[in-house]
Amino acid sequence: MPANSCELLVIGGGGAGMAAALAGADAGADVLVVEKSQKLGGTYAFSSGLVWVPANRSAREAGIEDSIDLARHHINNLNGGKSVPEVLEAYLQRGPETLDFLAEHGVPLDWIPRYPDYYAEQPGGLMEGRYLSSPVFDGARELPAEWRERAEFSPYYTDVPASWPEIQAWGGYGLISEWDWKLLEERKQRGVVGWGGATTGYMMAACLRTGRIRFQLGTKLLELDKDASGRVVGATVSIDGGGPEHIAARAGVVLAAGGYDHNPEMQRQFDPHPNATPFSNPSVDGSGIAAGMNAGGSFANIMGQLMSPVYVLPREDQAGNIVGNVAGREPSFPGSFVVNRAGRRFADDSFYRVLVSGMVRFDTKSCQFENLPCWMVFDEEWKATYRLGHVKPGEAPSWMPRAGNAAQLASKIGVDAAGLEETLRTFNAGAADGRDDEFGRGSMAWARNNGDRRIKPNPCVRPLSGTLYAVELKLGTMGTLSGLAVDEHARVLRADGSPIEGLYTCGQSMSAIVEGYWYNSGTSNGRALIFGGIGARHALGAGREVTA
Repeated sequence: MPANSCELLVIGGGGAGMAAALAGADAGADVLVVEKSQKLGGTYAFSSGLVWVPANRSAREAGIEDSIDLARHHINNLNGGKSVPEVLEAYLQRGPETLDFLAEHGVPLDWIPRYPDYYAEQPGGLMEGRYLSSPVFDGARELPAEWRERAEFSPYYTDVPASWPEIQAWGGYGLISEWDWKLLEERKQRGVVGWGGATTGYMMAACLRTGRIRFQLGTKLLELDKDASGRVVGATVSIDGGGPEHIAARAGVVLAAGGYDHNPEMQRQFDPHPNATPFSNPSVDGSGIAAGMNAGGSFANIMGQLMSPVYVLPREDQAGNIVGNVAGREPSFPGSFVVNRAGRRFADDSFYRVLVSGMVRFDTKSCQFENLPCWMVFDEEWKATYRLGHVKPGEAPSWMPRAGNAAQLASKIGVDAAGLEETLRTFNAGAADGRDDEFGRGSMAWARNNGDRRIKPNPCVRPLSGTLYAVELKLGTMGTLSGLAVDEHARVLRADGSPIEGLYTCGQSMSAIVEGYWYNSGTSNGRALIFGGIGARHALGAGREVTA
């Protein structure tokens, strides 16, 4: 088969692209995957690795009662009317079979006990059963030697080579100081990884085993190629910075190139919030979405980026090196709260989605984002107990602001002293009884799962005392919720709703029209795996009919 020809062309070698490639190979197709970077894994490898799939076999065998009808009711109650019914239905109906398909190809995804839905208390929500993730991945054992250095792993999570069932068994993030760090360090030394990199590692190994999937790394998409009828029949690419080369794709093209996290101009144009600090794969620059739009695809804006609070920390052991992490769980730990420059809390800071919605609130009277900048304030006990990125429990780097009282800390971080003093008094008064009368901190099961179960009665709430510390929280992105509009077959749609023949998309190149305004961690990865397979199979069915 010529290098510039294939039956199915996949643009992007992350979780979505490899899911499409596996489905294509399983259908007997010749599959070519082109990836801009020199590694495989993409956005998925930088993720938590969680997948959210209702009514899955693993949970059912464990005795969890669930149904697609229950999940559909749950989502429709929370999506603000922004889900596309046919696309949502495809996700729900095809999710369980996608998990079974991946398991048959050696990509394990196990259900996570005691891990609740984000909105578990809402109608149709569950306290456990819908979340899955992969066991840890040992590349030295699973991958051929020549491919081991081509596997992408997140720099943010390599310090924690654990599986999610292990994390839950160890007490969750709130008990991080009591995890089996001897085991984790031993795994780290061997190059074992967890989280999203584990799943993409297993997928990479599965793709290589098929013998039908070719990978071309260092290959940048320039544009999509069409025939006279408007059907997408391939792509023009640049390999290792060289001149344009055309790749013919007889059945179709699957765009799986991620979102636009690292494209400030696209963020400025498309997002209804300040540009967010990206904590995702640096190769994700929106080029796939742009190519799809240039080919006639419609853009669907669903809340812009997939945002989270993040913190950016210097390293004293590596001069000039700035590192950070997503602060999705640390604000849930008891002995902390988040304030704006007025020294006031503005949201239930134990649930990152609510915190983000406060961070991006735009006051049209002052024309300012009223809660940026903001700071997480925590006390000596918090500092001694929990981990903050690379800062281990008990460590207090010299760059970290601290003070003996609220007024002094306010002066150091530039917030209103009287406001912070009043916030501390008010918060502590209720926290003595485990209450947060202002915002209901710790009222959601998902937040309590991230809290410290040793703290009673509310694992997310206790009074702050002694030395106070602070770290600035920035608006960060873990990916994109906006992207190309699709139908239930993963076909890219024009503005009039008609499909562009031969062009498919999945993962974060695809808009989050499964979720709408509702979101659950694991649905982004779910869209990658489920619609990667849907698009590849439909392309091969339709494309083979066209080219027969």
